[in-house]
Parts: sequence; C-alpha cells; structure tokens
Amino acid sequence: MAHRCTFGRLMALTLLLAACGVVQADLPPAPQIDAVFAMHDRPQAPGCSLGIYQHGKLSYARGYGMANLEYSLPNGPDTVFRIASVSKQFMAAAVALLHEAGKLSLDDTLDQYYPAMGDYARQITLRQLVYHTSGIRDYLELADMADWGEWYTVDEAVALILRQQNTNFVPGEESIYSNSGYLLLADILQQVTGMQLHDWAEHNLFAPLGMEHTLFQDDHSRLISKRADGYRRGEDGAWHRAVTQLDMVGDGGIYTTVEDLLQWHNNFTHNRLGQGRQALIELLETSHELPDGTDIHYGFGLSVNEFMGQRVVEHGGSWVGYRAHLQRYPEAGLGIAVLCNAGNASPGALARQVAQLLLPVTQEQAPAPAPASRPETPDLNRQQMERWVGRYWNEQDLELGEIMLDGETLAYRGPWSKVPLVALSPSRFYTDAPGWQAYTLYFEEDADGTPTLRMEAPGETAIRMQQLAAYEPSANTLQELAGLYHSAELAHVAQLRATHNELLLNRRAGARSLSPIGPDLYQLDGTMTLAFQRDEKGQISGMQMHSGRVRGISYKRR
Repeated sequence: MAHRCTFGRLMALTLLLAACGVVQADLPPAPQIDAVFAMHDRPQAPGCSLGIYQHGKLSYARGYGMANLEYSLPNGPDTVFRIASVSKQFMAAAVALLHEAGKLSLDDTLDQYYPAMGDYARQITLRQLVYHTSGIRDYLELADMADWGEWYTVDEAVALILRQQNTNFVPGEESIYSNSGYLLLADILQQVTGMQLHDWAEHNLFAPLGMEHTLFQDDHSRLISKRADGYRRGEDGAWHRAVTQLDMVGDGGIYTTVEDLLQWHNNFTHNRLGQGRQALIELLETSHELPDGTDIHYGFGLSVNEFMGQRVVEHGGSWVGYRAHLQRYPEAGLGIAVLCNAGNASPGALARQVAQLLLPVTQEQAPAPAPASRPETPDLNRQQMERWVGRYWNEQDLELGEIMLDGETLAYRGPWSKVPLVALSPSRFYTDAPGWQAYTLYFEEDADGTPTLRMEAPGETAIRMQQLAAYEPSANTLQELAGLYHSAELAHVAQLRATHNELLLNRRAGARSLSPIGPDLYQLDGTMTLAFQRDEKGQISGMQMHSGRVRGISYKRR
C-alpha cells in the first residue's frame, strides 16, 4: 500500500503544506475558512471534515469536532464518514460503465430483470431509474408507512418495491426523488455481473482511482478503521449515537474520506474509468429534460445547478447521524467536500459558505438568494404580516405548509424544515437561508377572501397552496374513522383509534396523533397524509396514504 499523508486535527496549515506538499492557491486565510465551521468545532461534540480541491490538488483539509465522543477522538481529513445519498453518483457511474461495456443498456426495461413485476415495468427503463423519473415509489417511505422500523433486509425491501401495483406518475413524465430506483440498480448490477456491488465497485471504481479508504458497506457489523460515529441530539439535549441495522447500498452506503474524494473529483476532469472516454463524464454531468422540455437539474446521481454565476455539479446526503455534501465547480477548477457526523449539520450550506470565499465575485456573479432586482426591503407592521399567517395546503402534492410569525418576521415551515422570509412587498417575500432553494413567495386572496400562496423558484414548477380554514372534527366523526384498514401493496394493517377529541394511529413505537386538515383528511407529523374514502352511501370504505415520495397507497377498511 502506498504511503499516504494524513493531517492532525489542530496542526497549523503551514505544517500541512510543508509535510504533505498540499498546494495553497487562491485560498483565503485559514481562520476565515475555519470560522465557517465554528459551531461544529467543539471538544465535546461531533463535527465535520472539510476538503477543498483546486486544479487537481487538495489545497485545504481539516477536521472539526469529534469523530468519537466516548474516546475523545477528533475528526480529521483521514476520518471515514458515511456519505448517504452522495453515494448515488457512484452507483450511477457503475451503471454507465456497464452500459459502455455492453453488459446492459440504459434503455432496458424493468420487466427484463423482474418478470413478475406489474405491467408498468414494461414502461420503465434503467435510465429513468437513474434520473428519478420512473415513478417508482420510495422504499424507505413505503417501509415507514408499513411501520417496519429498521428490521428488514435488502431482499425484503426489493420485494416491497416489486409488490407495488402502481407508480407515482406515468413513467418518464415527472420527476420525484426515489431511493428505490438506485436500490434496484444495485440489484440489477449483481444480476448482470454476478458480483455484489461492494466487490464490483472496489475492482472497477475505487481501486482504479486509488480510493483506498472508500467502500460500499453492505454489512453494518463490519469494522471500518478510523470511522466516525454518527450522532443525533436527543430530547434531553445530549448527544446520542445514531445507529442503523439497514444494509442497503446503491441508494447510499458508501464510507469515505475527504482525502479519497479528491480522486473522484479529479476523475471528472480526466476519466480513468472504463474505456477512459470523456463521453462517460459528459453523460454523468448532463441534466435530463422531461418530454415537455422541463429541465429537472439532475444527471447521473448528480444535481446540476448554478451558484454565484458558476455551474455547480453536486449532491447531498443524510442518513442517521451522518450528513454530507460534495460539490464541483467545473469552470473554476474547484471542488468542496463537507462530511459530517452531526445530525444537525447542514453540509450543503457549509459548502456554499466556503465556495463564497473561493469563487470570484463580480456584479454578474454575486450570490442571489433573492430575486436579482429586489427593491429595498419594506418595513412591514405586524398586522400586515399576520394577514398571511396560517396553514396552507398543496393539493397537488398533498403537503402541508405553514406561514408563521417568527420574531419580527415571517417564516415558512414545510415538512422537514423552517426557513425565514424577507419581505419584498406586503405580499411578496423570498426565502433567506443558506443551502435552501431560493423561492419567491406570492400571497394573494381568492374571490372569497381566502389567502393563497404561490411559491416559485428558477427552473421549477410553481407550487400553489391555499390557506386552510380551522377544522375541528366532532367526536362522532372521529369514531366513524376509527377501525382497521388493510393495504395489499404494503401487506400491512393500519389500526386507527378515536378518543373524544383525537384520532390515533397505532405504531410500533406507540400511538401517534393525527392532525385534522379538513373533512376526511389528516396528517401524521406533517409528512404522511391520510385521505379517507367514502362509498355511495357515505360510509367510510377505505383510505389512501401519501407522503413526499409516495402517492396513493390504497387501504381497504376491514
């Protein structure tokens, strides 16, 4: 094994350069970079590792916070982190290499690999799995609906996917992120090569690039040298180890370091994989368009966006206590890797803050989280802002959002996060948070005076929402909805119980309260929607469950 230079967590940058030959070109002072990670650089807390790649070299690398709290081991550039969905670009590259070698075709349909799958499999290609345009429902959310917890195998997850009788949409016509597609791609790779993804990737991706500390982990009990533990904040405010027994790979599962990722970053400039053709790289980095011409800003496991006037090819990842983000700015010869073992970290936002220190800023290339032509921020009074406060319903995606007063300003809270809003006018606002998509929010009132909300972002379909009126179901209504409901697609029975003022869904971890949205419409934790159905006599006959990546799971009332 070749000698590899490693870095101490608190070693001075000058010593790093002298010891390892790392090139410092156009770098801001080290304290300026380190300041970005100040909240993640504490002696009794997990943190992150940062790698900056400039023109083929590792120009800056450092760890912040602790890799292991029990033994007080610090994070460093050679610390091994789980990178979750950042792994997808490696899975997609594997499929592209197999296509290049003639082992499979991107236009193969799923029925060729899964003959027992539903009729829709004849319409779904491997290419659509890569682009998230297949319509196949996300297995993680399916398993959550079925209340599986973390006690299921890869084979059970694949069987769950194959048991689905419908897709989220007509294959190829929309795009909804789905981990199922990449899990199936890993299974298909095994079918055509006779090798597990773990072994195939080692021989065909990692070893050729010299990524000595990178692997797909398909056995959670495997020992990994210099691995950081993942952590989450508990309700008690203390740090707790975040663990999982799931062994899925393809949609995630890679462990790596910021040092190793330099080799992957460099391969996009000079391809050393497969036949060594640069056409492979062009395929990976090219954003896909839907039949109607909509650019989905996604290529082969890579998002294709723009930041500070620069094209950025990137992907983030989040799984248990790990967070990761990998960016590449091709025209600037710049790459940034932020790998974290703190569940509250936002590596995408951190990477962008680092990029702001490194990318040239001109009038044309200044970051624009708000519309470029925004006027001076108006001074709104509380009454003007309270006009829009309330819960808003997205009928198309069956998702709930909330506009709330947050101190002296408004904020938007969606299923997963809250973001502050900055006023452009009394009825127009924009999202103001690092790492968040830049949305402009337009408030209006319909004919009966009900507030409506339209959210727009560059290159995305506008999101339209309507404010919900207060709804309090009666005790009789709640009793009417209580009972047992069976889903054949999930092989699951859901039990609903009613109290005098609450509808409860029994779960493995205990009963959970459902929030009423409107008549026959309820939500669980803001992420799962239950829409009850009635027969011609007005009696409850079943329900459909929906979530962000799963539409229309049918349950029949028993």
